[in-house]
Amino acid sequence: MSWSKGGKAWGFDSDKGLDTFLAAARDSTVNGSDWFKTGDARAELPKSATAMEAEYLCDYAYHAQMEPLNAVASVSAAGDSAEIWVGTQSQSNAQEATAKALGITRDKVKLHDLLLGGGFGRRGPRDMDFLIDAVLLAKEAGRPVKVMCRRTASKPASTPPANSWRGTIAWSATGSRRTSIRCATSAPARRTSS
Repeated sequence: MSWSKGGKAWGFDSDKGLDTFLAAARDSTVNGSDWFKTGDARAELPKSATAMEAEYLCDYAYHAQMEPLNAVASVSAAGDSAEIWVGTQSQSNAQEATAKALGITRDKVKLHDLLLGGGFGRRGPRDMDFLIDAVLLAKEAGRPVKVMCRRTASKPASTPPANSWRGTIAWSATGSRRTSIRCATSAPARRTSS
């Protein structure tokens, strides 16, 4: 196997990336997407008597589970039922993903819920790819199949992105009431503010 160096992240410098994200969070002229909005923080902040600002950075962090992703699946010869053995954080979604992959109802999927060596989100509701692989391979092979992923297969999906956060809280002259709060976050995929 030969790997190319054409991926979007090739050559990305996470230290420079954090600086870029923080600069974006500091730029109050950039309009992001409001998570929620009450009042007009941009108009009220300059009127405040006292303000406090804080900035936080979060680097990339891989949440490593103790065991590699794995699942065993057995699909009936007719493809109308399945049995799965998997350690998951979302049993309902494991059954639903299996049913959807086979085009059957969820009650036709028997789940053997196993202990897992840490999930940290990678065995959660959105991450059933390794289970679906086992199910589809078992259907094709006509016998039970065990899928065990390399550790590198689980890293991209479970690595939270680096990001920055900047917040400002302002108070009235007497300090008795908060006049406004403004927070901005910045990460590789999006910028949001409120």
